[in-house]
Amino acid sequence: MNHTPLFQVLDDLRDFIEYTLLTGFTREEELVEAAVSALAGPVPEATLRPYALKFASEIAQVHRGLRARWPELTDCDRLDGAFAELGRRGLICRQHFTCCATCGSFEMQDELAAALAGGRGVRGYAFYHAQDTESAVDGYGLYLSYGAVAPGEAAALGVADEIIVALQQAGLQTRWNGKWSTRIWVDVDWKRRPPLAEVTGPVQLALLH
Repeated sequence: MNHTPLFQVLDDLRDFIEYTLLTGFTREEELVEAAVSALAGPVPEATLRPYALKFASEIAQVHRGLRARWPELTDCDRLDGAFAELGRRGLICRQHFTCCATCGSFEMQDELAAALAGGRGVRGYAFYHAQDTESAVDGYGLYLSYGAVAPGEAAALGVADEIIVALQQAGLQTRWNGKWSTRIWVDVDWKRRPPLAEVTGPVQLALLH
């Protein structure tokens, strides 16, 4: 039987909500369910939910105050713009994609195959995974994986060069040694605004007021 103390689970719950909000990929009104789903087990969901509502409301309020002082265009916005441009050029770009590089590379092959089967002229890809996001949130920059549809090192390196040009044109600094075995590092000051709310509901109202 798991006897994890409640205070430890609540510390983890608060940390999870704060980190999830900082990543910028989860709507505020989704924080509570995401946290309860992730942390339930040692403590029942019904016990966690009131704490999650309280923590999410407090953390979201603080974060909205911080976001009010952010520049209009952040590095995350620049990254979005670069990925959008690369998408128009035939690269599949994914952010916060799967849990790790191994899973990301595997699932990206499925995405490439589906795109090609659908008649899309894709030539390659770029992505970073959830652990990369965590590193960027912690201030260590962002690492991008990349690859090409065409076989061989030259094609992959060509995609990497294209990614770097797009990132630099968007105003981001990069570092890469030109080797196929090395991912592209991007200097990112992580400030990502969460997606806008889709539907007003009880959870959202609890967070906004």
